[in-house]
Amino acid sequence: MSKESIFACGGFAHGASTIAGVTHGKITPITVTRRDPIAKKSVVTDKDLVIEVYGNNARELYDLIGDAAANGVFTVVGRAGASETHTVKNVYFDQVLAPVDIPEADGGGKLATAGIRGICEWGGEDTFATMWT
Repeated sequence: MSKESIFACGGFAHGASTIAGVTHGKITPITVTRRDPIAKKSVVTDKDLVIEVYGNNARELYDLIGDAAANGVFTVVGRAGASETHTVKNVYFDQVLAPVDIPEADGGGKLATAGIRGICEWGGEDTFATMWT
C-alpha cells in the first residue's frame, strides 16, 4: 500500500460475494492502551481493525450492512502499480458513511459516492497478523 490512508481498489469481495463498483478502501488498526504506573509501561487492553469500503454502487455496498461476518478481500493498487491482495478476517459491516470525494489523481478520475464501515470479529487467539494478511 502507498502512504495514503485511503487506497485505490481494483476490487473487493466479502465472503463469496464480489462487490461491484468498489473504488477505494481503508484498513485502520486501533489499539487501546493503559499505562501501568508500577511497571512504568503501556499495556494493550483492546485492539481492533476498522474497515471502510467506498464505491459507486451504493446498493451493493449497503446490502452488506448487517450480513454475517466474512473475510473481506481487497485487491489494491500497490507500489509502482503492482496489484496486491489484502485479506481481513471476519468483517462485519454495521455503518453507512457519508460520501467522500477522492482526489482524481488517487482514483483514476472516479469519485466514491457511497461508503460503509465495519469491524472485525476477533477470536481469543487472534492477533493483527492473523486478522490482516
